[in-house]
Amino acid sequence: MSGSCLCCKHVWANPALTRSALMQNACAASRTCCYAERLRRQQDMLQTLRSLASPAGPSTAQAAAALEGVFNRAILSPDLSYRNDARQIKLHNCQTFAELHNITTPAQRQKALAKLQGYEQDVRALLRQQ
Repeated sequence: MSGSCLCCKHVWANPALTRSALMQNACAASRTCCYAERLRRQQDMLQTLRSLASPAGPSTAQAAAALEGVFNRAILSPDLSYRNDARQIKLHNCQTFAELHNITTPAQRQKALAKLQGYEQDVRALLRQQ
């Protein structure tokens, strides 16, 4: 986690940055596209699972290939428009976090790092209990 920095408290305490980030959020303009992609993924998964559950079900190799296809289509959407929107959203988020990094002090970043490391320790402790 070293090098990570996130200080949400500072973002919300900085109304100008918060307002700017929210107003310029690339996803806000493409929510319909995001929702359509989610529905496409759900339908893809349902269709694939139904085909796997058929009485004359596929072989293990066919089932593995079908599930791999669903996974690949979820990672890299066949919808070029959605992929472009997702790229823009990722770029916007990177720019927003870079701005956040640039306005936080080293002490704020260290405090955020300590908080995140605490979360990491909590998750690791929960995983050990299983």
